[in-house]
Amino acid sequence: MERSEFDGIWFLSSFSATKLGSIAIQGALKRANVDPSLVEKVFFGNVISANVGQAPTRQAALGAGIPNSVVCTTVNKVCASGMKAVMLAAQSIQLGLNDVVVAGGMKSMSNAPKYLIEARHWIKNFALPWLMETLRSLMANGHL
Repeated sequence: MERSEFDGIWFLSSFSATKLGSIAIQGALKRANVDPSLVEKVFFGNVISANVGQAPTRQAALGAGIPNSVVCTTVNKVCASGMKAVMLAAQSIQLGLNDVVVAGGMKSMSNAPKYLIEARHWIKNFALPWLMETLRSLMANGHL
């Protein structure tokens, strides 16, 4: 098996999904010996779009040196996002619409936001009453 610069991937957890996408695109283009300016279209899957900003595929493409003029499409098909992106790229080439297309997927579970299930219930029934009681107590004792 060929060793890569990603041996010991523990440090990748600090990278955003779009940064990981940029690294993947750069590596693929370098390995295929393709100049980023030759890319005509980019299809990239991204499922967990919370906290990645707008147009994640555009961000990844720009980070990899692909020109701003290139059309970028983000695909969200849950587990099949990356595969759907590859299918769209293959069809684009098969139909003669494009010659050089980048396709893949990106995600960073380490940087995905954590949600508190039933947060409204918890806040309404526990946190808010506690806060109100604390404020009343502080006011009654002349601290506020």
